[in-house]
Amino acid sequence: MRACCCRANNAQGMRRVATQFRCLFSGPAPGAGWIGGEEETPAGYLLAVYVFSLEQLGLTAEIDELFVVPSTRGRGIGGERLAATVADTRCDRPTNFSIKRCAAPD
Repeated sequence: MRACCCRANNAQGMRRVATQFRCLFSGPAPGAGWIGGEEETPAGYLLAVYVFSLEQLGLTAEIDELFVVPSTRGRGIGGERLAATVADTRCDRPTNFSIKRCAAPD
């Protein structure tokens, strides 16, 4: 492992990498989803997929989709959902979050 991973260059690094390999092969869920809204009315959702990265020493939660119903946009629902997702995924222990901005579909 030491020859294949620059993070495993000392005993502590080896332990951290070994821990992440155990997590990788223990079968965590490939992703998760959350619904957000106002007063119990769904107004959008967020989907995240988990990708293992040895470079990041663990799981990266990639925000795959973040959608807010057009009539409810501008009220902070998307930002609240993103913040809640970061808090909710701490139990899955991602070491990194990734989100890409793209143009809205036509």
